[in-house]
Amino acid sequence: MGIKTKALPTYKSVDEKKKYFKYKQINTPEEFEDVFEKMVNMDTPLTDTPKSPSDYLSPENMPFIFRGVKDARYKLYTSAQRKWIEEEWKNRDIPSFDVFVDMLLKQVKQWQYQDETPKLIRGYYHTFNADLTDPSLLSFFQHYRAPTPLMDFTYDKRVALYFATKDIEVNNDERDLGNYFSIYLFPQRRIQSIEDLILSRKEVAEDPKLAEIFKCSDNVSSRDVVWNDAHTHDERVLKLSNKNLLFIPNPLYTKYIGEERPLYWPNLNILAQKGCFILNSDGERPLEEMMRWLRQLHEATAPDPDMTITCFDIHKSIAMDPVVVKNLIEEDSIFPSFDNIVEKIGKQFDDELDRSFPPFCTIG
Repeated sequence: MGIKTKALPTYKSVDEKKKYFKYKQINTPEEFEDVFEKMVNMDTPLTDTPKSPSDYLSPENMPFIFRGVKDARYKLYTSAQRKWIEEEWKNRDIPSFDVFVDMLLKQVKQWQYQDETPKLIRGYYHTFNADLTDPSLLSFFQHYRAPTPLMDFTYDKRVALYFATKDIEVNNDERDLGNYFSIYLFPQRRIQSIEDLILSRKEVAEDPKLAEIFKCSDNVSSRDVVWNDAHTHDERVLKLSNKNLLFIPNPLYTKYIGEERPLYWPNLNILAQKGCFILNSDGERPLEEMMRWLRQLHEATAPDPDMTITCFDIHKSIAMDPVVVKNLIEEDSIFPSFDNIVEKIGKQFDDELDRSFPPFCTIG
């Protein structure tokens, strides 16, 4: 563990947050119920949506991914950004944030590494036909809380609500922004996805002239997506560290890209929580600042006001209100255990045996 020498910037007021988000503050259970019902889950078919999103969720029926945060003062930093900023690595001899993340990846990737752990990880990946790619390694590290440029989101608003309200505490200052928890809605269609990245490279490879310019072979695959070590001619379409923001979907919701192997490590919790990621390649700007910057870049040619994150700050005093609690998802359903799953299957098996083959009745 490094030594923290600098505090992360936080929000001091609502006015400061409003500079970066479509923003609404919620203080009553009735307000919460109205807004939460109208949030559209990413995996909800539009034809099945019972209500249109509120005015804060435009355009109508647009899918979002969600993130829940316990304290409304926190900015949307990745774990790698937090380590980079708090331990002030940019003031040491590491030349850039790109290299900082690369050093983490190389701990496993370099073959001359003597520790047995990287060999075990490589073998583990091999058992389910997955490649030890940078996106796969980053998702693996993210799950086990190593510093990565990934930020967790979910397709399910109830999962976001669970993480925002778990073990929540209220302080004495009612006016304090820290007395609110946040649910963020991210318009993932407004940024490039990792499938788009791979498919665009395949399109380049199919064009003989472009393939010659960028030295793309016709067997391009997800193996070619890297954080920072791309070959010079492939950097424009393969290098994650220069993509600003990138959406990495849940394995169950990934577009078909002509490959059967998973794009990244599909652990049980990611599947149960309908988890997905946003990759932020910047070392210091949080997600909301990156989105504002991208929106400003588009304003000159193709203005897009919906390239903005929506934020609902909800007062912690209503976190245990029945209106909120009824929307919480069961903890066992998002932290599944193979032991519990097998035990349940075994019990169902015993019950089925008893129903199908009842014991003989004896006459005494």
